[in-house]
Amino acid sequence: MGRTKWDGICREAWRDVAHHDLSRGGGKPLIRLFDNYLTFEGFMGGRSGYQMPEVENRVRDIIQRVRAGGDGALRALAAELDRARLDELEVGPAEFDAAYSSVAPGFMEALRLAMGNIEAFHRAEKHESWFKPQPDGSILGQLVRPIDRAGIYVPGGSAPLVSCLLMTVIPAMVAGVEEIIVCTPPRGDGSVDSHLLVAARECGRTGADLAALECGRTGADLAALECGRTGADLAALEC
Repeated sequence: MGRTKWDGICREAWRDVAHHDLSRGGGKPLIRLFDNYLTFEGFMGGRSGYQMPEVENRVRDIIQRVRAGGDGALRALAAELDRARLDELEVGPAEFDAAYSSVAPGFMEALRLAMGNIEAFHRAEKHESWFKPQPDGSILGQLVRPIDRAGIYVPGGSAPLVSCLLMTVIPAMVAGVEEIIVCTPPRGDGSVDSHLLVAARECGRTGADLAALECGRTGADLAALECGRTGADLAALEC
């Protein structure tokens, strides 16, 4: 978006709401408006944490270690970052099966309801290919096709987010992605939260368009996906 257009939108928004009280009890504003793009840039540039070179350098170091050391580096990083000793990077069938005994029936009911709703929503919004022949012999159209593979990171450990898994895996399934690889950080004992495992297994069972859903655990999940490394038995991701 050009700055001229941005400035116009900001000015219009400011006129529309400037007379409203956008604060809560005299505290910090709930909405901050900017009268021009340069003001916005200045605000973002001055925010604490917006520029974090030390974090960026740490992330680059992790990625480089995974590129150079492969699975061995992932195990070392799991011990370093998650305090977890991992014998296997990939979750095996037995661990998936055992997870079902650790979740309540109410969870299963809520899970399947959520899965159905999420799938219905994304099927309704799915883009389809279309082609329209023209009188001069040319064809107008749009070819829509999914990527072959998707790597998905799901927060785990002390805060396993089943909703994150569902809201990323199911849209990929609906789109027709043939291979989906899910990574999540391990708990201290190297295990993965049972609710996440059950949700992943249920997605793999009900997705008609899903060829493979594999789950891996490592403390450097995003680096593993970026480098195409998620365990010796997992298909490589070429990012």
